[in-house]
Amino acid sequence: MSITERKVFLFLFLFLCLGIGLKVYRSHLEEPKLKVLHNKEFEDLIKGFEDKREQAVELDLNLAFQKDLESLPGIGPSLAKEIIQYRVKNGKFTKPEELLKVKGMGLIRYEALRSYFKVNNKKGKLLKKIKKSVKYK
Repeated sequence: MSITERKVFLFLFLFLCLGIGLKVYRSHLEEPKLKVLHNKEFEDLIKGFEDKREQAVELDLNLAFQKDLESLPGIGPSLAKEIIQYRVKNGKFTKPEELLKVKGMGLIRYEALRSYFKVNNKKGKLLKKIKKSVKYK
């Protein structure tokens, strides 16, 4: 390889590195864009949320049975079972955001269902009522 060929090769190599560097730099400047899914199932799921929201009540995640969870839009038998199993394995939910740790509960589904759930963290409320109603001798 002659000196002129080496210089051309080095110039092309540096130009390539500069181009790659600019591409990486520009990709970090742009805000990441969320990909929105446009399919029939997703549209049906959202429609189901809107239809059922009017008649639904808030469910306490620590007291809800599988049938209660299945009555919500977008939650089928398998996801309801996963929620119950997570609760049995890890103990009571302390906040609704813990649902994101359940297998099958994605961010989009959680955001759509968030208003359906509550978590009652008042400990011993029922026990205090029972103790007050029964007098010990």
